[in-house]
Amino acid sequence: MALLVTVKHLTTIKGLPYFQRRIPKRLLQHPAVKSTHYKVRLPVDPNDDIALLSALNRANEAFTVYVETLTNANLEALTDLDLERRALLYLEANGLEPGLAATRDPKLNDLVRDHAWHSGAFNELTDFNEDEATPTSDQIKVQDVAWSLLTQRRPHLNFPKTLQELFDQHWLDTGKSEDDKRDRKAKALWQEFLLLSGGDTVCEKTVLQDALRRYANAKLEQSNKPSSIARNITTILQPIKHHNTQCASADIIEIIRPKLPNTRSTDRKKPLYHLEQQRLLAKLTNEVEWKQLYVLLALHTGLHPSEAIQLKANHFSFKGDIWTVTVSGNDTKRKTQERGRIVPLVFERERIKALVENDCLNEMGKKTADNVGQQIRVVLQKVDTTASAYTLRHTLKHNLDAASVSPFIQREIGGWIKQDMHLSQHMAKYGSLGSDSKERLLPRESALNAALAHLL
Repeated sequence: MALLVTVKHLTTIKGLPYFQRRIPKRLLQHPAVKSTHYKVRLPVDPNDDIALLSALNRANEAFTVYVETLTNANLEALTDLDLERRALLYLEANGLEPGLAATRDPKLNDLVRDHAWHSGAFNELTDFNEDEATPTSDQIKVQDVAWSLLTQRRPHLNFPKTLQELFDQHWLDTGKSEDDKRDRKAKALWQEFLLLSGGDTVCEKTVLQDALRRYANAKLEQSNKPSSIARNITTILQPIKHHNTQCASADIIEIIRPKLPNTRSTDRKKPLYHLEQQRLLAKLTNEVEWKQLYVLLALHTGLHPSEAIQLKANHFSFKGDIWTVTVSGNDTKRKTQERGRIVPLVFERERIKALVENDCLNEMGKKTADNVGQQIRVVLQKVDTTASAYTLRHTLKHNLDAASVSPFIQREIGGWIKQDMHLSQHMAKYGSLGSDSKERLLPRESALNAALAHLL
């Protein structure tokens, strides 16, 4: 159990994992408190790190609810889901469970009720007088629901997860790490989402919908672009989508994205024209090598920064007559399936090979897509002050159109969506498994020779 040396509140007793925390001094005189420490066995395999952390997080939440309830903490207004969740955790923290006093054996039920009632865990509920004018505190509400859960027979309860629990599970299951810059960025985005949406809470359809809406409105007030907000929401929803792929159908959380204003400009990014491309290449030799590689590949493929940082040496083939690069292959994260493409290299082939062999891909892969995009934009704005990294994708389309290349060949080079070429979804899949054959690569090579003739 290697985690014991680094995780707070985790200890071992006779080789078994336990959660242990000190009871606050202010509560030591409470009749429900029997010891100076709250200690509970974690019923998981001590060698299963993911299960261990999950059980630890749940035990920690149970302890928090236990302390808040005993101290009559002034909690925010509780929804029905929040209230039931706290009641379940409160029972768990006191060594009880729903329905324990609702069996077929009346004598057993009486024994359990008597034990629970005199344990001190329900003292505040015992002393509460409904006839008095004082409002019911959250402490009383939690104990009241907990008593109801304990003494009434109910169907199996699906224990709802909080937003943070969903994120933590996704983080563990997908192997995220604080050492990875992109993972840290995703975690910071998640924390910002919780901050702007009202904090952590039980996650279900309407709660998630409201949280996303509050986040979107807050970002719009900060003058963020709707397109940027939409991308952020896609990242934010990854833990919920991960949960939906793992859980039973009854526990699936329906996702309803907020509607954002449509502010897409009708003015598309202009490409770099032929003379500007020639000027760019003349200046390119003064740039660091990974930027040279990016520009040369983008002129061939129209690749996006998110595609560039995923490139590996095995995505290149420098054998035979036709050298190629595979962009957005099956081993990468890609925007759409159509983005996967095998593109012949026809311009500065030897230079591209040398840059790949000189570890430029590793240097580019250490950066985030945003950082790559920003640095490439600086390079491009030396020839066009309005350019961005995406300008090179428009430039590829411009070059292919100028060379009168067939839309079908353009799709195979740039990875554009097949439906935009007026093909049915079924027809678009025809021949897709033969895209790496020589007879299919030759037309692409010929098209790129024509499209990049002004640079050759």
